[in-house]
Amino acid sequence: MQVVAFVAGLVLILTPSCCAENANFTCYSLTSLEAEYVERVYDDNQDSGVFWSQSASGLDPCDFSSIYSSPQCSVCNDSGTIIVVLYNLTISVKLMVEGPERPISYNEINCPRAETPDDKPGEQRWIGIWVAVAFIAAVILLFIIIIIIKRMRERRESRKI
Repeated sequence: MQVVAFVAGLVLILTPSCCAENANFTCYSLTSLEAEYVERVYDDNQDSGVFWSQSASGLDPCDFSSIYSSPQCSVCNDSGTIIVVLYNLTISVKLMVEGPERPISYNEINCPRAETPDDKPGEQRWIGIWVAVAFIAAVILLFIIIIIIKRMRERRESRKI
């Protein structure tokens, strides 16, 4: 029984889950003219709920291949459109985006993804499935070999007696 649990755990580890697509990201596009000057993104329901605050260097250009690795919030400039990416945003959060003088309006959008010429939808999932199937087949083959070796030893010992 422990072997089954071990194998099931390994299969889950070896099967890629396409993290960014399955993770709980929420994205917003800032809509007002002063969006470029965003200073803070925070939860208005929490005193210590600041998700992001402006650094001295300003907004970075959006790099959608790495923006989803931020701990909780990223804000970036995508060719003049300011994008806010939040991870695991709960319903209880009252999102506020603040500029130098007043709140900045925003619209929820579909989270942009990095597009590369090598993107082949679903290919990673199939590779993971084949790796899992090959692993399970190898474990089954190993059990069969162990059973055969045990039976051969039992036959030898029964002949000796």
